[in-house]
Amino acid sequence: MFCFKRLTLELVFILIVPSCFWAVNPAVADETEEAEKPSWISLLEPVEHEEVVGKYPRIRVQFLKSIVSESLVVLLDGVDVTQLIIRSANGFEYVPPLPLSSGTHSIVLKGSVDGADQESSVEFSSRQYEHYREASTRTDLSATYEESLAESDAIGQSGYDTRTDLSLQMMNRLSRSDWQISFDTNLHYFDQQGSQKKVPVEGYDSVSLTNLALKGEYDFNRFSVQVELGDVVIDQSELTLSYLSRKGSTCAISTDLLELSLFRVRSDELYGLDGYDFVSADDNNLSGLSATMTLLEQELIVSAFFASGVQTVSAFGGHAFSFSASDTSQKGSITGVNIETDFWDALLTGEFELGLSTSDQDQNDERDPLSDQAYRVNLGTTFNQYVFDLEYEYFGPDYAVIGNPSITKDKAGFSGTGQVDLDRHAVLLSINRMKDNVANDSLFPENVTTNGSLEYTYKNIPDWPLTLTYSKAIMETKSVADSTSALGQGLSYDRVIDCYIVGLNHTVDKTIYNLSGSFSTVDDQTGLNNDSEAFTATFIPVFISKNVTFNPSLTITRAKMKAFEKSDLITLVTDTYLLNLQLGSHFWHNLVACDIGGSYVGIRTNDDSPESDGLTAQIRFALDLDHFLPGLLKPVLAVKGTYSYSKQDSAESHMDRYIPSSPLADEPELYQLYLVFGLGFPFAL
Repeated sequence: MFCFKRLTLELVFILIVPSCFWAVNPAVADETEEAEKPSWISLLEPVEHEEVVGKYPRIRVQFLKSIVSESLVVLLDGVDVTQLIIRSANGFEYVPPLPLSSGTHSIVLKGSVDGADQESSVEFSSRQYEHYREASTRTDLSATYEESLAESDAIGQSGYDTRTDLSLQMMNRLSRSDWQISFDTNLHYFDQQGSQKKVPVEGYDSVSLTNLALKGEYDFNRFSVQVELGDVVIDQSELTLSYLSRKGSTCAISTDLLELSLFRVRSDELYGLDGYDFVSADDNNLSGLSATMTLLEQELIVSAFFASGVQTVSAFGGHAFSFSASDTSQKGSITGVNIETDFWDALLTGEFELGLSTSDQDQNDERDPLSDQAYRVNLGTTFNQYVFDLEYEYFGPDYAVIGNPSITKDKAGFSGTGQVDLDRHAVLLSINRMKDNVANDSLFPENVTTNGSLEYTYKNIPDWPLTLTYSKAIMETKSVADSTSALGQGLSYDRVIDCYIVGLNHTVDKTIYNLSGSFSTVDDQTGLNNDSEAFTATFIPVFISKNVTFNPSLTITRAKMKAFEKSDLITLVTDTYLLNLQLGSHFWHNLVACDIGGSYVGIRTNDDSPESDGLTAQIRFALDLDHFLPGLLKPVLAVKGTYSYSKQDSAESHMDRYIPSSPLADEPELYQLYLVFGLGFPFAL
């Protein structure tokens, strides 16, 4: 009896434990299946997973199975090079026309093999010289000249007569095993003559220098140093500096455990050739530092940030920090801490961030600087097909970050999402609730917004996924002094919005059909009672062939809303019809390309409001002269045109349905035809 029980337990352990492991780790099963799946290609040259020396390495691939030649697609590092390969009976050969960068490269092949679409990939690595990993320079010249051939004489014509656009992009690299240097920039020239003038920007005089960056990196085995000068991007965190693009310098020192970064940039946003002295003489600079420590094999990341700066804001010029619109000298600082956790391969993730800000909106006045805080807490988990995320955030009423004016202050609330993705079904649930006036200031109303949505997708019907979505939004205004008065009703924003959406997609061969419909209602719970509802139906097919892509779309919307006409409550109905057409074609190995696009908008009403029809069209016919001038020169000759017309059909229109106004006139036909010459010339050593 004991032996039987022991044997039973052993069988259970052998059968169930491995199955649980594979269920918890589906990626392992997928990787094993991927590894056991035989490849239908073989990399003959270079040797797979080995390093080749040279700027222009020859790549030879052999097919191990029969493949439909027309279906073959070849990608090198994600770039389609199918048109550049030299085919053979059982494979192909490819030599890069420009120097191949050093590092690991991936070749992905897609095609119809044994009657089914398959994909396979191989990898190799390269370096450009024996003693240098990379030593290259590349210059990409692109120029476009446009001249008007014909245009309408109607009032309102705003096209230009001539336009010249010239761009010279330079990329330079020099590296060895322990250091590397790069220098990139883009010199741009733009000139336009005619009725449509460009808006002048201070510092921009037809010539601009953008994306100028001199970077250097040295690896000292135990740590590395990175220095960057020119156009730099400062990205600390959500509550501090986020993707701030300015002219200045950065320096970073990195080890396996710690990374320390310092920066100093111009606080004002400059254009053209200005600002490359990097440090302003009038102290309009922003500087700071950040430190990031990685612990527990990257399961715990702790970061600290600090930044401070001065900004002079002109009422007539652009400014970066946007504290005020008057001529003021502003100063501020921000201190932040961020903690990120990731335990058990995303089974439990978390993030906590705290920001402390101090801002003096005008250093010339006698008011003290304002200090405030913001924080956010995020928890999430990913387990197989289940994903959950929950976040709470708080922004104080005086929280202001120099260099990041997009942060919305004076709000607090939470948001959460839950997602389940099974073989036949998928469910996505999201909810958030946000309120402002977090200090409960009696002088201001308190607005509370609650949003929730539930999305369900049924995937069991092949090529016919069905999606159903329901969403609800509740907007409430509290603490209004007198909600019954006209002023109180104007400040109050109490309404409930319900929306129902159904979407059906179908893909067959190279044709895609998208059909969707939605119905929404707005319940205005104020004394104004401005209820409304709307129905929208959309049909978007896509037809793709070897040389032609046709993408029409039709959208029909009917909106109803309540309104008072004198003392009577009536229902206003507005029907909107939107038709879009997009046609792209190319023939004779891309020698000729023709693109046609257009749209029609029609509006119909059940009252005396204006009814209108609008039509726009665009066309472009291009000839690729590269077929006649082989080499790196890429000339293109094209003709493009635009057309627009609108019609206002109403005998009498009313302003607010009480004040009579003059009949609306039709807009004249506007058209413009241009001759375009483009030139591209990539040059590399």
